[in-house]
Amino acid sequence: MEIILIIIGCYIFYAIISGIIEAIKQKIRDRAAKEVLKDFNYQNEKDEILKIAGSFIKEKLKCPACTGILKLRNGKYGQFWGCSNYPKCNFTRNNI
Repeated sequence: MEIILIIIGCYIFYAIISGIIEAIKQKIRDRAAKEVLKDFNYQNEKDEILKIAGSFIKEKLKCPACTGILKLRNGKYGQFWGCSNYPKCNFTRNNI
């Protein structure tokens, strides 16, 4: 019976020590990541993404029939994109 208690105690001790070691390793990784990324500037990447996204959104919002602007509208069967030049232009597109 004493041997079983010693084995259980050793296992608990091992689990505690392993958890402490993993926590220390994670702190070291976090510090290293902060050190590497502290001088990294994301502004250029953000500007480029916004430029691409903006052109994509503008292209998607143009009416292909009359080059008006598509607006999200509510209809009988749900939302859809309709041309801002309605009723002159009757173009519609399903909301994806």
